[in-house]
Amino acid sequence: MYEAVPHAPDGPTTPARFLRVAGRYGFDGLVYWLEDPDIPLALGESGDMTVATGYQFEAADRSTTGQTIDRVRDLVDVLAVYGPTRPMRRFIAGQERVDVLQWPVPGDGPIDPAVAKLARENGVYVAVDLSTVLRSRGGRRVKALDTLTRSWSVLAHYEVPYVMTGAPTTHLELRAPREVAALGPAFAAPETAGKVGLAAWGEVVARTRHQQSDTFIEPGVERIPDETVDR
Repeated sequence: MYEAVPHAPDGPTTPARFLRVAGRYGFDGLVYWLEDPDIPLALGESGDMTVATGYQFEAADRSTTGQTIDRVRDLVDVLAVYGPTRPMRRFIAGQERVDVLQWPVPGDGPIDPAVAKLARENGVYVAVDLSTVLRSRGGRRVKALDTLTRSWSVLAHYEVPYVMTGAPTTHLELRAPREVAALGPAFAAPETAGKVGLAAWGEVVARTRHQQSDTFIEPGVERIPDETVDR
């Protein structure tokens, strides 16, 4: 299981500290959101943990979004895009080169079926962001749970691939997989949904690394390596 965290060497939590805490909580790896995809990940020894790179940005319009996708795609393991409007979310869900549709943020409302179906058809994972549920109280938390409940019914109905995250900004906000899993029933999801969603980050990383390998040509088409037989 994985979590996605900010990569900010000068921030409140260093990449190395995130890694230590995540390992203690039982994670198998981390996806680090890079501030600049052109600057390599600044991290020392990772031990048994898998370390992956990611980049996320907000889509402004189709043209600039497409240009950013083209520029960044081969630089990171996970490419995530947030669409601030319904038309932009539909555009993002239709992009095979995007890994994750970032959603929801407060005020977005539940995901709509058209976006869900596009995401499934194009292999775009939908991010189920639990940060508001984890770190707010009262009416804001209630509203977030209501949105998640309605959205989960859509994701489950259309069998949309998803990743789950607590979106921690520091190591103090990092939650163990069992804590994330325990939130599932609060929005009508099974407890297994949390662990499935955390593990899905690893699926995305593995898919990208395979597609960037020398043997991959296009979906369903692989290059067979030459084999030398000793005689």
